[in-house]
Amino acid sequence: LDLEENALSGDPWSILTNMTSLTSLRLSFNTFTGQIPSDIGQLTGLVDLWAASNRISGQLPTTIGQLSTLQNLLLYSNELTGTLPSELGNCDLGIFLAYSNSLNGTIPTALFDNLDLTVLRLEDNQLTGTLDQSLG
Repeated sequence: LDLEENALSGDPWSILTNMTSLTSLRLSFNTFTGQIPSDIGQLTGLVDLWAASNRISGQLPTTIGQLSTLQNLLLYSNELTGTLPSELGNCDLGIFLAYSNSLNGTIPTALFDNLDLTVLRLEDNQLTGTLDQSLG
């Protein structure tokens, strides 16, 4: 489902999380609001979740880790807050872009359990801590 680059607004999540056979959900470059709900974990076949450049707020739910086939997660330029859930390590991420939000806390080591992770951009947040030496 590709709805990118329109003038769509409102909270799309209650409708979209009922579409459990989705493999690709592209919502970027609109003015969508609301929080990513915990039932996002029901979209177990999701490979692409692109929701960049909207007004999505709140924390990334831990149930994102139920998306074991998720390869591309684009959430940059939103209003996300809170910490990155360690459950992201259960996904199959190759690309994770969450820059230009208000995320805080440390980068979970489990994120690097995604062995195919080739692009990780987390700049322009309020992340703290150190990177574990075992990552290098």
